[in-house]
Amino acid sequence: MKPARKPAGKPARQARSVARLAAVQALYQMEASGVGAEAVVREFVEHRFDHDVDGTRLAVADQAFFAALVGGVVAAQGD
Repeated sequence: MKPARKPAGKPARQARSVARLAAVQALYQMEASGVGAEAVVREFVEHRFDHDVDGTRLAVADQAFFAALVGGVVAAQGD
């Protein structure tokens, strides 16, 4: 039997949700532009996360989870 997971708080859930959406966007960008995962992840971390858009502060993304999602999808594509 697996140990029970402690439920994540709302900020943690929201950060992972934002990371999942960003991962989908990053994968689309990779497919459309032919740019590799490392460059796209770096672009998101440096230019898209933790920035204001039109004066509105966006929700914070779990950057480690985002990078792991993108890397995992790329690795699975090789299988």
